[in-house]
Amino acid sequence: IGNYIIILKFTFYKSLSINGLLILNLSAFDILRRSHDIFVGGKRRYRKNDFVNQLKNIGFTPILSTYRLPVLFTYIIVKKFIHLLFHSSQMESDFKEIPSILNYLLFCSNKIENKFILNGINMPFGSSLFVVARRK
Repeated sequence: IGNYIIILKFTFYKSLSINGLLILNLSAFDILRRSHDIFVGGKRRYRKNDFVNQLKNIGFTPILSTYRLPVLFTYIIVKKFIHLLFHSSQMESDFKEIPSILNYLLFCSNKIENKFILNGINMPFGSSLFVVARRK
């Protein structure tokens, strides 16, 4: 049994009262694994269907499950493969200050994405998996 299932069952599920909400934002897609994950201590990346099925098996009722940040997904994929082409082995995090205009464009992109999600449109891919579930 995976460590994350044990954490879900014995930490989150047992800690929540009946009808309590579990809200998680997790790293998604193994293809995005890179030095950033190691730098920040990320142990794994998740896929929506597998994770939601595990939640159901434990006793949660999923309310919302969607990928988030598809723009960032695309950026990470491109950056990762450029990084691989140049064989850089330097371990670093992606947490860096970005130009104000880029920050604003990403903010606007996220606002649009939030409107889609609030209207029931799930993102088919993204760098994160966002899940809201209720304890039965």
